[in-house]
Amino acid sequence: MKIKSILLTLIISMALFIALSALLQDQLSKGFIEQAAATQAELVKTSALVDDVRQLQLDFKWQVQAFKDILLRGRDPDLFEKYRSEYKANMGKVAARIGNVSAAMQSAEYASLADTLKRISDGHKSVSAKYSGAIDIYEHMTSKGGGHGLEADVAVRGIDRELTADIDSLASFVRKQNEANAAAAAQTAAHMHGAVASKVYAVAALLIVLVVGAGLYALRLVMSVLGAEPHVLRSVAESISNGDLTATIPAHDTENESSLASQLLLMQMKMRSLVIGIHEEAKAALDRARGGAAMEEIVDDMRSLSKSMRKFKTSALEEAR
Repeated sequence: MKIKSILLTLIISMALFIALSALLQDQLSKGFIEQAAATQAELVKTSALVDDVRQLQLDFKWQVQAFKDILLRGRDPDLFEKYRSEYKANMGKVAARIGNVSAAMQSAEYASLADTLKRISDGHKSVSAKYSGAIDIYEHMTSKGGGHGLEADVAVRGIDRELTADIDSLASFVRKQNEANAAAAAQTAAHMHGAVASKVYAVAALLIVLVVGAGLYALRLVMSVLGAEPHVLRSVAESISNGDLTATIPAHDTENESSLASQLLLMQMKMRSLVIGIHEEAKAALDRARGGAAMEEIVDDMRSLSKSMRKFKTSALEEAR
């Protein structure tokens, strides 16, 4: 019962330790996952910003191209209306895109671009107003039979260059920022992988040490109950069962008086003492018979010898139990 209690206690302790280790690992993993999620969210944000600025470049180019198409093909009233509609649509897209980009760049990391964003916003309004004025001039001239667009082109020639340069500069900045965030995300992922791996190895090593330690402790407790190696006890028990009472158990294995080895040695000593006693009684009875003792004495000796043998049998059975 004592061994079962010991083993049960060890099993429960190990189960609790494993559960606590799993909980600790879960908390560590959760922290790393949250950090990875934050890094990934920032990367997604800057990637979306890169797409917005790139689209801003394209929308403004389409706005300028629609204006040029008006000058080149606007003498046809249908084409004039087509390209003017495209111009206005692209102008609205650019204005909306500038608003989206400005809203997305309100964080401290983009503080240095505040002037650039304002210059882009104001510049687009100014350029669009001049383009619209040039379109009105072109429409007025075509209505009078002119319409080669020279006057309108001269009025706006080169006005888009500064705005285009600002938009390109903004696109370059956010692209580099996104590349830096991507590199940081990769570095964070590598760091997290190494950190998680080291934590897992540490927990695994600790678990192995505790398992081995618990096993050795359990073995020590079991051995303290047995008092000797199982094969030694088995050999001694087999010797006793075969009538050999000379088998010995090492002294250090019998230091614990309550151990199985000590009890087995005690049983062996008692049985040896009984056997010696029976042997001496039998020898004494034989000597008296040879010496011509009376029949009554011989019968008494035989009865005493029989009693001793029954006592030996009873003692042997009790010790075996």
